[in-house]
Amino acid sequence: MTSPIARDDFDRVLAEKLWTLVPQTYRDGDAEGANPGALRALIDIIAEQAAHLRRSHDRLWDDQMIELCADWAVPYIGALVATRVLPASATRGARIDVAKTIYYRKRKGTPAILEQLISDIAGWEGVVAEGFRRLARLPHGLDAPRDARAWAAMAPMGDPLVTARAGGPFDALQHLTDINAPVGRRGRFGINRVTLHLYRLRAYPLRAVRPRPHPVEADCYTFDPSGRDVPLLAVRGRSGADGSELDWDGWRPAQAWDVPAPIPCRLLGEEVFELTPATQLALQDHGLTDAQTDELTALFGRRLHGVSALRTALLTRPSSAVFLASGALTVIRETAIVEECGKRQLIPRSVSVEMDGAQAMAFETTRAGSLADWADPRMTSGLIIDPERGRLRFPSGTPGGLLTSDHFTGHADKIGAGGFARGRVLPAAPAAIVSDGAAINAAALPQSGALRIDDSASYGQPNNRSGIVDMDLHAADGARPYIELTGNWSLRAHPAGNARLLMDGLWIGALGGALLRLIGDWEEVRLTNMTLDPGGALSEDPASATLGGVELRVVGRVETLIVERSILNRVAVGINGQIEDLRLSDSIVQDPDALAPLRDTNITLDRSTVLGNLGGRQIDVSNSLITGTVDPRDTQNGCARFSAAPPGARLPHPYRCAAIAPGTTLFRSTRFGNPDFARLRAHGPAAIRTRGEGDAEMGAFHSLNDAARLAGLKTKVAEYAPFGILPIYQFET
Repeated sequence: MTSPIARDDFDRVLAEKLWTLVPQTYRDGDAEGANPGALRALIDIIAEQAAHLRRSHDRLWDDQMIELCADWAVPYIGALVATRVLPASATRGARIDVAKTIYYRKRKGTPAILEQLISDIAGWEGVVAEGFRRLARLPHGLDAPRDARAWAAMAPMGDPLVTARAGGPFDALQHLTDINAPVGRRGRFGINRVTLHLYRLRAYPLRAVRPRPHPVEADCYTFDPSGRDVPLLAVRGRSGADGSELDWDGWRPAQAWDVPAPIPCRLLGEEVFELTPATQLALQDHGLTDAQTDELTALFGRRLHGVSALRTALLTRPSSAVFLASGALTVIRETAIVEECGKRQLIPRSVSVEMDGAQAMAFETTRAGSLADWADPRMTSGLIIDPERGRLRFPSGTPGGLLTSDHFTGHADKIGAGGFARGRVLPAAPAAIVSDGAAINAAALPQSGALRIDDSASYGQPNNRSGIVDMDLHAADGARPYIELTGNWSLRAHPAGNARLLMDGLWIGALGGALLRLIGDWEEVRLTNMTLDPGGALSEDPASATLGGVELRVVGRVETLIVERSILNRVAVGINGQIEDLRLSDSIVQDPDALAPLRDTNITLDRSTVLGNLGGRQIDVSNSLITGTVDPRDTQNGCARFSAAPPGARLPHPYRCAAIAPGTTLFRSTRFGNPDFARLRAHGPAAIRTRGEGDAEMGAFHSLNDAARLAGLKTKVAEYAPFGILPIYQFET
């Protein structure tokens, strides 16, 4: 059992103190002997153990409290409250489980606790649907009239939003009892069935992004600056304004707009109206008489779903022509829309389109609609948003000014560039700062120092730079700048060599493909949370246009290339180019010849996914997934453990490795831009999903440890669910 990492400097202080107690003659002899430094090394070892003992004494009181104790003390405190111990691999929820055991027991058996367990133990968002509440039955004489209608097994076919939600966590229809065993979406409706709908994606914000104009259709844009179709996500609603966890004493059931999932078009367009005295007062300010506004009193208390229902209700009033005039109808829509509807909740909280920092279109003229056909003639005015494809259109023309958007994108983990906190300590005083899409010229690229890009705007081709000694190019924390190359971008090391380069948090793309060229002699090049665009289809349509990728090419020598939590296209070397060591961790590389050209490189893959071929001089592979051929030059050295590759792969000294059968569909999506890019299918081969180290999945998302999270959740649900309940686990994302 080791102590937590401490920065108290005890090791150094105690080593110096002990060293001063050693007589000077022995210290001199240690420096001049046949094995100099041996005595000092022994003193350092003793000081290390003394520092460990000192920290243990200092933490004696802290280790009595679950909030402050070391990890080793968590199960001991858990034994005091007799909680069911989570599996050893489920480290995330162990401390929370012990801390909140009494809280859970007081509320045992309630839907609120089951949903809180999803958040606390698994770290996901979730919705609990009780099967008995969705069973159809005959109305009873003791039912209230409205309740009787709700229980009746009749689907409101006139409401497309209700029918679109059928079978999901927000299903409002009634079903017959399903006695089948729970498989997929079957067997979920019964008296003793409870379905836990799980959302594993996380929604991360992007601010002041520059939508990309369509190359052909005027006044049409994609939210994604590269031109891809990328679905927009709803921000997690059951949390504080700053993203903190919800105070669960004030728990409420989740609504469709509360879960971090791709926004359905119908949900974004959902408008519900209820006329109130405030509507009457607003119409009087608009010029209507008291007699006219009094006609609306009969409509008070009615929920009107959609503009069509509102128009129909207004047609029943004697002054309907006045109410349906464009100005009066706009006032009614502004004041009568209720908060509990998709449009009001999602705009602008989850998606906002702005012109020069203000709303591009009024709330009432912003609508949801399918933009599968960019030039749909039925759309004539306002702003149309297609959240499922991540598209927007101004049918009557784009207003003048700088067009930007604030929206959320979905990621399973912090891999590649994104609008999330990366946790890296950034330089306090960068040599240069760039923002608002300004040019990245040679003066902004320091030979020694840091360049920080402060926002998520789009940037053009940077200038080439030579004479680099120690350069740091990074995005501000939470920003995701998009740099679009129109040609190759070259970074040249100083002639003296041993240069260093760090690139962090940047997305580098190119319309027709480009090279990021590293020229000269580099000691270390490190890429963290980088996206070198892998290219590919712009949309899910079969006839979609494609985008070129950005290749990392070494024209010179790189002693060590380190890639962490990044997405790459292809890594190659030019003529006389060389990469001595390539270390990839928690990364995705997508290209048919992703790493095959690196015949003279020692390659280390740790928790990575390679959607292509792998070469190399010597390879060490751990918890990784390779879909192409594996052909290193040296198979006598190196190791492959807890990894998967196709049959015939030349893995050195394989240990607990799996073979990918030909024709196996492994991934939910291989199109970059899809939130499920490179995610394993839920029903893929079990050898790949659950037989990595620690029974986690193989590949880039190994660190998420989803299998252990689910196992821990099942353990706690079994402890706190009502007796006799059959829990069903359904992954929604």
